Order: sequence, then structure tokens, then C-alpha cells
Amino acid sequence: MSWVSAFGRRAGPVAVLAWTVVGLLVVSLGLSVGALVASARADDGSQGARALAGAARTVQATLLDAETGQRGYLLTTQDDFLDPYHDASASLADQLGRLERAAARLEDPALAAAASRLAELARSRMAAIDATVTLARSGSVAEAVTLVAQGRGKQAMDEIRASVERLEADAAADRAARDASRLRGAAVAAAAVTTAALVVLVLLVQRQRRVLQAEQVRADRRADEALRRLERLAVQDPLTGLAHRRSAEAHLERALARAGRDGTALAVVLCDLDRFTDLNERHGGAAGDAVLRATADGLETLAGPVDLLARVGADEFLLVVERVPSLLAVDDLAARTVRRASRPLELEGGTVRISASVGVVALGLDGATSLEGPGGPGGLDGGGGGGDGGDGGGDLPGLGSVPRAARIMAAAEEAAMMAKHAGGGRAHRWDPARDHLRSEGFRLSGELRQALEERHGDGLWVAYQPLVDLQDGALYGFEALVRWEHPRRGALPPAAFVPLAESSDLVVALDRYVLRAACTQAAAWNAERRTRGEAPLRLSVNCSPRDLADPGLVAATRRVLDETGLAPPSLVLEITESGVVQGTRTVGERLDELVDLGVSIAIDDFGAGYSSMSYLTSLPVSVVKVDRSIVQGLGTSAADEAVVAAISSLAERLGQQVLAEGIEEAEQVPRALDLGCRFAQGYHFGRPVPADQARALALPLAGGGAA
Repeated sequence: MSWVSAFGRRAGPVAVLAWTVVGLLVVSLGLSVGALVASARADDGSQGARALAGAARTVQATLLDAETGQRGYLLTTQDDFLDPYHDASASLADQLGRLERAAARLEDPALAAAASRLAELARSRMAAIDATVTLARSGSVAEAVTLVAQGRGKQAMDEIRASVERLEADAAADRAARDASRLRGAAVAAAAVTTAALVVLVLLVQRQRRVLQAEQVRADRRADEALRRLERLAVQDPLTGLAHRRSAEAHLERALARAGRDGTALAVVLCDLDRFTDLNERHGGAAGDAVLRATADGLETLAGPVDLLARVGADEFLLVVERVPSLLAVDDLAARTVRRASRPLELEGGTVRISASVGVVALGLDGATSLEGPGGPGGLDGGGGGGDGGDGGGDLPGLGSVPRAARIMAAAEEAAMMAKHAGGGRAHRWDPARDHLRSEGFRLSGELRQALEERHGDGLWVAYQPLVDLQDGALYGFEALVRWEHPRRGALPPAAFVPLAESSDLVVALDRYVLRAACTQAAAWNAERRTRGEAPLRLSVNCSPRDLADPGLVAATRRVLDETGLAPPSLVLEITESGVVQGTRTVGERLDELVDLGVSIAIDDFGAGYSSMSYLTSLPVSVVKVDRSIVQGLGTSAADEAVVAAISSLAERLGQQVLAEGIEEAEQVPRALDLGCRFAQGYHFGRPVPADQARALALPLAGGGAA
């Protein structure tokens, strides 16, 4: 201090004060520079937090693309639907790397741990998607669909969505904390500058302090709000504000416990928006979000104070209503759900009409699924003696070890799928006694539709059964019969899939497939027979009642004949008595148009159904095929022989030919001929065979060998 005293004595108090101020200014400058550096680092940290949140959102979007490709492929088995899946799979590793690098740059252990957890969940989800796609591409589509139907994919995506939201909230909290740190640094710098400026800056310092305090309060509030948002995201869907799937399962478990304890009933309603993916693709994600929010608002009016409304999937909502009084009330609730979710919405691109398929599980009512525990009759808990994990009662196959609430939700999803298969915009109440078989039928019907409409008949093929002239035993034609080599189940008998097609519009597509394939084959055979100087073969093709009722039948037949080159007189369309009964006037007019084309008409299975002889006189029929149930009695039943004789007698007078179906024994051949049957078919002459084997009959070698 001696040099200060000496300096003070020489320079005086003013100089000392001046140098002191200069020193303080230098110190304050140093503090200010330090504060600026800290502020710059805080800014970098804030930008890094934003980059981390953006990377997390990108990972989530990539997984959603992969899941979209997966589901599209499972529904269609078309490779085109795998494009988003492949793109997502190729880019995920790079995106996860950016996520982890963004977390590492922040030097925040909590954010790094959250990013690491998200990366782990993302890799696990992509592995699960890879597994189902691999399973489906190996031919096990049903197993892959079953894995997806279990809801684990949705649970995983829910957890990933929650992890992303949590990471965003953590990043927001980190930004708020860095803002607060920056503000504190600015406060230190301001205090240093105000100290250097002494009394002159006191008022400005006080004002600045008040401003900084207000900023600090706002920063603290933002941090608190981020924490509260993080807590909400643990139990809520951020788009609609509804509970998510995990919360819904927990609520349903508690509702089941209450219903079982109090002896009351409850209804579980799953609302699945129809064609939501198409709406998203056509109008964009913002329109899809608007539809989801509007649907949630509409369904909220159906829930009471103790009921639950949750969003349990991308386009699925779950409603749990307790203390329902009757099945009638449950069905009314389902109908109101369909109405609330099916309405026009005004979007930026115009008015959009949405609809929903609703699946319902009623529990605790007579005629509904049981509320009893494991082993309970007809329940969703292994009832009916199915045991743990069995298929007894109302259990869904493969869900025996799944918690009860999840099983009931799976049943509701299955019921919604049945409503969707029935055309959508309707409700279906789960019936454990019959819906397993119905679900299997829907699945097989869907696979048949894919084979016809998307794979151009892949797996389907046409068998040919010989038609024989009994007078000389010569082949005069074939009947074309459809067969299906299922990619997983192998060869399916016609009885396993033809009735499914006949119960829907699929049978028209199936008939047209057989018509085109058989006409193409017959035209090739007849062209070669012409070069040999042999008479053309006739081809019989079945025409179902639905196809016969289709106004486009005549045009479709003309088009096939023109495109395949088969001469119209070589084609015989076989109709059944049931098809005639469903609309005689319309059928008659349509048959007249076909005859005008040059096509012949045969009435199939005659004598087994309605057996009205008037059909033979009122319709332009050229061939009468006597049903095998009558032909089997030839040689043993006088009554059956009398029926065959009567049919043959009337047909002869009308200029019609008679064919006996189902000839299996050699002894039946002369009796059929004696009773007026000119033609026949049956195992005695040959079973239905593929085209390459039928060719040996259609084009025999000159020496009698097979071609």
C-alpha cells in the first residue's frame, strides 16, 4: 500500500479516484467479456437443444413411415407398399446418429440419457417392424397380422411418442435453464458496470435489476410449465388431450374390477376411422389432425362422468362405459358412436365425409361376454375349458397370456375389423361363440380378394374335366373348374373358398377370371385342332347367380371372346336353378342377349333344387345337366330313372341336349344312354386336371399317345 500512498500524495485524490475508476472499468470489462462468452455458450446450448428436439421428431416420423409401409404390406402384400419402410430402414441409423451427436454436444447427462433411451426404443421398434415384414414376406402374413393385432406395435409407438415428447420437454426445460443462466451472467456484468460508473448509474442499475427479475420470473415459469407438460405427456395424447393406450388399459382393468365386484355391466367400444390413411395422403397431415380432434370432440359427448374416452391408435378411439343396463342400450351406444364419428367436415380442401367402423364388447349382460375370471364360461379369460392361453370361450387365439383389459381391447379391435370388412360405417358386437370362425372367413376372403384384384389371379388356376359323347365315347369338350393353391395353406378345396366368394361380390371377379383363363386355353386348343381338321371342343364355364345378375355380364363375355379369339359357339355358360329363381325376367333377357352373341346356355344341377320344368320352356337353354344326386340312382333306383327319363323326354321335344353329371360306374353309362342322356361327365371318364394334362385329351397323338 506504500506505493498507493506515495502516488496519492504526489497526484492527489482526484487522480487516485480516476485510476481507481479505470481499474474498475478494466475489471468490469473483463467480467463483461466473460458474461458474453457464457451467453454465447448458452445460445449455442439453446440451439443444440432445438436441434436435439428436431432430431427426435425426425426419428419418430421415420418410424411412422416404416409402420405405414409395414401395415400397407400386411394388408395388400404388394411390394410397392414397402417403399416407405425401406426408406425409413435405410435412414434410421443416420438419424439416430444425429440424435445422439446432438445430445452429446449439449453435455447434459439427463438429455443424453433421454436421447439414448429414445434411440433404444427406436431400434427395438424398427427390429419389431423388420420381424413382421420378414415374417409376411416369407408367406406367414396371418402370423404377422396376429402380431400387429396384439397391440404391441401400438404400445411401442405410444412409448416412442411419449419419449419424443418427454425429450422435447427436457430440451425446453434445458433451454429455459440456459436462458436463466444467461440472464444471471448479464446481471453480474451489469452489476460490474454499474459499480464502475458509481453513483451516476445507480438509477439505471435499479431499473435494469427490475427488468432482469421479471425475465427471471418468466424463465422460471417456462421451466415449471415444461415440467408440468412432461407430467401430462406421461398419461395424455398431445393432439386430442385424451388418455393414451396404456392409461386406457389401466382404466379398463379398474372398471372390470368394479363391474365384477358390484355385479354391473360395462361396454367397451372401439371406433376405427375408415380410410383415414387415404384422407391423410389426399389432404395432408394437418387435415388428418383436424379430423382426429373433431372425432374426439364428438365422442366426448357419449362419455359420462366416470366413463373413459381414449385415443388408442393412430385412427382409433376407445370408449369404456360402465353400468350399461342392457344389450339394447349397448347396441344403441354403438349406433350413436357410428353417427358421431360419421359426418361431413369442412377442411381447407373442401368438405370431407368420414365414417367409422365400430367394434363393441359387452360384458356382464345376458347374451354378452362373461365377466367371470379364468375358466369362466364364454368369457375373454380362457373360458369354456380353454385353459390358460387356450382358444376356449371368447378368447382370441394367441392372447392367452395377455392381461385381461388388453384381450378385451383386442376383441373390440377384431369386431371393428369385421364391421370394416362388411363395408365400414357400421358397428359389430363381438360374439365369442361365432366370431373366431367369422374372422377366419374374413381373412380368407381378404386373401382371395388380393389374389384376384392385386396379384392377377396368383395361386388360382383352372382345372378341366372331360365331357363325353356317350354314343361313341369321344371327347367333345371340358368343364372349367376353379382351384386355389394358397401360398400358406396349400391346395384348398373349392368348398373352402367358393362359398365365401358367392356370399360377396368376389364371385363375379372369380367367374370372370375363370372365363378369361379357360377361353384363352380353349382357343389355343381349337386353333391346333383346326390345323388337324378336327372339330372344335366346347367349353363349359359356370356363371354364378351374382354374375348372372350383373348388367355387365354380356359386355364382359363379348370382350373375352373378342380378345381370346374363341368362337362363341364353342362357349357354354352354365347357370343354376337358384340363379334363375332370383330374377326370371331379368335373367331371361340377359340370357337372350348371350344367345344372340352365339353362346350356348346350360342349366346346371337340374333336378336337385327347385326343379321347375317351366324353366326349360321359358328360357333359351340348349343343354340340361341332370344333377349327380339323381344320376347316382341309375341302375338301382326306379324313381331316379323315371325322373331322368321325364327330363330327357321334355328336353328332346324342346330340341335340348341332356348331360348326366357324376357318372362314376361303368354300369351307369348304358342306362344313362337308354334314358335319353346323350352326354356325360364324371370320375368314370376323368377327374378335373390341370391344362397340361387336359391337353393330352384335347390333342392326342395320332397313335393315341399323350401330347
